[in-house]
Amino acid sequence: MKSSSFLLILLLATTMVMMQPLVGSTTQPAEPISPTSTQSYSTHAAISINGNADFASQATANDWDAAGTRDGSAALPFVIAGYNITVSDTISVIIRNTNLHFEFVNNLLDGRSGSIVGLQLQNVTNGDAHDNIIRNFDNSAIFIPNSKNLEIANNTVSNSTQGIISSISLQLNVTKNTISDSLINGIDLFATNHSLITYNTITNSSQSGIDLTQSINTTLSYNQISKQQYGIYLNTADSNLLAFNQVSMSTKVGINILFQSNKNTILNNTVTNTQGQGISIHAFATNTYAQANQILNNSVSSSISDNIQIYNGRNTIIQGNYLYTSTNDGILLSATSNSTVTANKIINSDDFGVDLDYASANNSIYRNIFVGNNQNGFAQATDTGTANSFQYNYWNGWTAPDRNHDGIVDKPYQISTSPVNQSDPYPLVSRSQMNAVYNPYFPPENTTATTPTNIAPPKISTPSPRLPVSITPLFLTFVMLVSYRKYMTKLHH
Repeated sequence: MKSSSFLLILLLATTMVMMQPLVGSTTQPAEPISPTSTQSYSTHAAISINGNADFASQATANDWDAAGTRDGSAALPFVIAGYNITVSDTISVIIRNTNLHFEFVNNLLDGRSGSIVGLQLQNVTNGDAHDNIIRNFDNSAIFIPNSKNLEIANNTVSNSTQGIISSISLQLNVTKNTISDSLINGIDLFATNHSLITYNTITNSSQSGIDLTQSINTTLSYNQISKQQYGIYLNTADSNLLAFNQVSMSTKVGINILFQSNKNTILNNTVTNTQGQGISIHAFATNTYAQANQILNNSVSSSISDNIQIYNGRNTIIQGNYLYTSTNDGILLSATSNSTVTANKIINSDDFGVDLDYASANNSIYRNIFVGNNQNGFAQATDTGTANSFQYNYWNGWTAPDRNHDGIVDKPYQISTSPVNQSDPYPLVSRSQMNAVYNPYFPPENTTATTPTNIAPPKISTPSPRLPVSITPLFLTFVMLVSYRKYMTKLHH
């Protein structure tokens, strides 16, 4: 109850502050400088910019235009640099309703005096915030509502309720930031489309390392995420790419995809030491499904539950994954149909390597390697569903006889089933038949997936949706209440 009351009061207080005007400053600025480990700053009051004309005027007054040599164009952006801004009960820096080019660089924003937001970019296009230290804010270190074509890079963000939060924005590049000790999420993206979230290091988030809600065509790649409840959390999000991320020490789920999230690709991630599922796709409501998601070439190990779990999935592809040690199943399909499980290595699951429950139907399990699963039982897989098939899998301990030398064991492998009689009629004699011939996804024996050096995240495509031209305090209240609702929902799951 204390957490609920605190956050609700915080949201209402934030709205009241956002409805008050902020006062700009004309104190002596520092010259733009390159990032160094021994940065010195000049003290500055809160900055508030509203519109291009105001930006140009303040740039002249504060020498952000370098004595008139910078005009806010792409080639000559305004530069706001070298400030220490520590203020109380307000937003340290707010830039809104602008499309001039600017850099916000090498500043220290500290909210230890009760400040609400560090850097707010609201209805802004063409900004770059990099190499800043932003810490101790009651709401968010960086808040980006209704904006487009921004780069947020190389910032150190810590000890705030939210690290970086974005809503209704397009074409963001959030890269190489170090984010730690967030009360809710390290990075929280709501309706943020066609964006890149890459190479960030995120630790000790109380809820999620990265939360992506109602967003499409966004790439999360090469992020290192550790010590949180959920490493990556997708909620009703479609056509996103999660690739080459490293997620560890999640207390609930490593990669968690919820509700009607469709056509997402989970590729070549490493998920380790999770207290719940390693990767989970879960459409909770009756007659709602998560459809056409792909889980490819991931390494998932040491889950204190299932390494992969799908609930209410349709047309899911689980291929080429290396699944090593789980307290429950290697792969659990629950109420899931028309899905494919192929070319996976499933090793040392305490329960079954693959478990199809009674509501799962028309799934195909073929060309997988099963080793050492359910060692206290007689079978490494179980099927209590309808019209599922197992074919051409390798089952260690079931590799002979093969009298005609066709590579198929002469006797079917019996699957643990009830009430149907299920088996793999074509168990393979050797796992090398798949490594050499069939499967392009397998990592080498006894290794986890590695990050190739020759693959870069995809470029941001130009989206077609139009952005609203303004944002109101009432809408900001809505955005924060959305974050509050997600926070309370997670507390009860």
